[in-house]
Amino acid sequence: MRYINGFLLVFISLVFSTTHTFSATKNIRIAIGDWPPYASESLPHKGLLPLILKKAFAYSDTQVTFDFMSWDEAYDKTRDGEYDLSPGWIKTPIREKEVLFSQAVNYIDLRFFHASDKELSWEEIEEVYQLKLGIVSGYSYGVKLDSAIKQNHIKTRQYDNEREALRGIAKKEIDIYPADALVSTYILNTLANSIKDKVIFDEHTISNSPIFLIGKHDTSQTLIDTFNSGLNKLIASGDYAKILENFHLVNKLGKLNFITEDNAPINYQSENGPAGIMVAAINTILTELGADTSKAPIQVYPWARAYQTLEQRSNTVLFALTKTQQRADKFKWVGPIYRSKIILLGLKEQSSTDLPLSLDDIIQKNVCAVKNDVGEQLWKSISSQTESKRLAKHT
Repeated sequence: MRYINGFLLVFISLVFSTTHTFSATKNIRIAIGDWPPYASESLPHKGLLPLILKKAFAYSDTQVTFDFMSWDEAYDKTRDGEYDLSPGWIKTPIREKEVLFSQAVNYIDLRFFHASDKELSWEEIEEVYQLKLGIVSGYSYGVKLDSAIKQNHIKTRQYDNEREALRGIAKKEIDIYPADALVSTYILNTLANSIKDKVIFDEHTISNSPIFLIGKHDTSQTLIDTFNSGLNKLIASGDYAKILENFHLVNKLGKLNFITEDNAPINYQSENGPAGIMVAAINTILTELGADTSKAPIQVYPWARAYQTLEQRSNTVLFALTKTQQRADKFKWVGPIYRSKIILLGLKEQSSTDLPLSLDDIIQKNVCAVKNDVGEQLWKSISSQTESKRLAKHT
């Protein structure tokens, strides 16, 4: 009976330790609005703020799930405890009474956007009160401007999002719109030139405001403390600075289409997806840069299709491609990453001599090559030159 009791004690101990192991990983839900390039479902890593949160919470083995919704909804559902946290908020007196704030996650550069054909000059914020201001529901523009809006010291027109507010400037519906310079510049670059060319931002900064992570009073303090600790570790490691430094590059990488050919062992399609020496190298480089590899998937095509895609589709990367004189000016190049040797391959000749064949001998033979491959291009060039020399010799 002593052995059975001992077995039960061991078993119970394993159950408790296993339960503790499985419960170690925490999962939290985060409410967030669309605010590119800081946050968007279409961006690599879902944007800068989700990436910082994922990295910071990873130190405590905490997994995060992001649900996108309107900013008003994100605030209300976080304040009421339906969601654990929400990032990207400026502190205001009212909000400080309603929710908890983390330490600053990042800073925004608030500027006035206005029509490019009109001058904007001001020193004190009161000087713009005679202008018509565009605003977006749920946004804060700093204590002073928020107060002026609330007390109707300035005429306003409300828009559903920043894209519509920027269009409102181009249409002369409003005179100015306060927004983070990075966000609105990013959005402007996605609009038609007829809109983009009519809008510029003022060089005068309204404020450099910190933005925070918020949570419900009484229930979110532990999560806020966990995030603050993770963020400090992220900063100390140097990874925070690296994320900010590579921020624009990562978004640009997310727009690229990566393709390669089926050419084992350099590149090939395996049962588990693209594989090979160069595929591994490309994925390593992208990961080192902080790219979201799910937004930059590699596709394996037959060579002719891969090369044709490179010629016809913008934002396309083809690897690995041999650089030749004919191709040099057609593409942008990275590398070299390795050097290849192009040879002619054929059946061994059944002859009494082991002397190598000359180009004049080979030029008369039937030669096949992969369409658009470097071998085809080089052979066409060499055979053309050789034939020209032969004809000149006999003329």
